[in-house]
Amino acid sequence: VPNLGVKWTALRKQSGGLFSEVDPEQIKAGDTIKLRLVPNDNGYLSVMEGTRPVVTERRVQRLQPFETPELIGTGKKELEVVLARQPQPVQKARQSPPGVIIRAADQSEHSVYAVSTGANLSAPVLVKITLNYQ
Repeated sequence: VPNLGVKWTALRKQSGGLFSEVDPEQIKAGDTIKLRLVPNDNGYLSVMEGTRPVVTERRVQRLQPFETPELIGTGKKELEVVLARQPQPVQKARQSPPGVIIRAADQSEHSVYAVSTGANLSAPVLVKITLNYQ
């Protein structure tokens, strides 16, 4: 895979305790949310909320879904997902220019695809996700 990319989907906890896909625009204050992240190549994935790590760098496999811990909140939650081919300090990955990011929403499954189209194929891809708990 020449260009790194991540598909992400928001999952909301239902009354029975199971999680199901939800349109990110339909998230309400007090909802318990997880993100399902699917990398398009093997690599190392981390998730940050500001300076707080939500997921410390983890090894992930191509096309294998990875779910974050539960996220509960109100208002706006700004998350940054970094996928890199090699392990690296989170701050370095977050400061790397991400190149051009193409985003396409798939309404049938409430997913968003983000792919780096930068010329540097070894550079990490940085995906910014905003969850609005309305």
